[in-house]
Amino acid sequence: MSERDAEVIVRPDLDKVLSDAKTREIIEEFEQEARTREFSGWLRWFVNGLALATSLFALYFAIAGAPIP
Repeated sequence: MSERDAEVIVRPDLDKVLSDAKTREIIEEFEQEARTREFSGWLRWFVNGLALATSLFALYFAIAGAPIP
């Protein structure tokens, strides 16, 4: 491997390019089918809890080897 291959180019504005808000904005602009929704308050906790419960349910039945009813 030559020195040129090992050379790493670092952008001075990398943090700005990778900012979460800007990334979401670009995704929403170019990917029409990937609209996202931000939940807040009690609904956020409910949705997260439901997702966690569903995941744990699926993992339990996968580990137990039982068919899901």
